[in-house]
Amino acid sequence: MFQNFDSPFFADRIKVLISTHTFFSSEFFMKQYLIRIFSYGFLVWLIPFIVAISFHSRDGKLQTDLFLFKTVMLLVGNFTGCVLLASLALKISGKKFSILLNTGFIWLAINWGLDFLILLPMSKMNAGDYFIQIGLRYLTMIFISFTVGWVADRSTNN
Repeated sequence: MFQNFDSPFFADRIKVLISTHTFFSSEFFMKQYLIRIFSYGFLVWLIPFIVAISFHSRDGKLQTDLFLFKTVMLLVGNFTGCVLLASLALKISGKKFSILLNTGFIWLAINWGLDFLILLPMSKMNAGDYFIQIGLRYLTMIFISFTVGWVADRSTNN
């Protein structure tokens, strides 16, 4: 299947993949998109965090059913991310897939990073428990950004 790694065809295919679907794409690094991507990534973390505060007492105790809280967090986080991703997609001219997919990865890194800086110390949760209870749910950012980008580039309305 992958017999001729040294062939010019294989090398050309790798270059095309890198130039069209990754951070190496020159259009991805356009400053106007990066500022918006990072700003929206922060909001994707901040809005659910603010909502979560309202479910806790001053001493940090959860004031409602755990499953209700987790459901609300999932809904608020996904809704926030979808609205901001759609807003970003509408502002991108031309092909959107690589920018939106990379946005998902950037948002994932931002959310994990902010959780490690703020949420874990506040909750005294270890990294393993964090990923089991919260962190792995953020992978939906990748799935949604992939899907929105893929559909946007294949839409007949473009």
